[in-house]
Amino acid sequence: MIKLEPYRYTVSAIRASTVGCLPVAAFHRLLEGSLEFNQYLMAQINERLGQFMAARVTDRLRNPEIRVARSLLALFNPVLYPAVDPFFQITQQELSYLIGIPRQRINAALQQLVAKGAVELDYGGVRVIDAQRLGEIAAQRDSVPRGPQSESASMAR
Repeated sequence: MIKLEPYRYTVSAIRASTVGCLPVAAFHRLLEGSLEFNQYLMAQINERLGQFMAARVTDRLRNPEIRVARSLLALFNPVLYPAVDPFFQITQQELSYLIGIPRQRINAALQQLVAKGAVELDYGGVRVIDAQRLGEIAAQRDSVPRGPQSESASMAR
């Protein structure tokens, strides 16, 4: 976005998407002359950086329920997605791609979130019915044992 070099990363959309583009000259004109544009841009970059860092922490968790809860909350971000609907039109397979765990574990985690009253499963998607409850679940510590390597590391502390 800000770098004047070729984009070196592969990006794959899991469905049809709309991407806004702005000519480089117009972008830099706004960057140099608009305080509102700079504030908006900084808020977006800050929120994306926070989301990226949280995603890296979430990737290390072993509890699928917490991983799914955190990932759904990331999609429910009012700064990045101000007009978000509590119904996410997303399949379990798409969640599997986004979160990086098998669809069967996504299904089991979603069933646990349903049982706890945080979400409902509708045809073709997930509806957040209690964002506060979902946040409480997402804030839990990873409760699945990590195995002998983690135990020896914690004993060394």
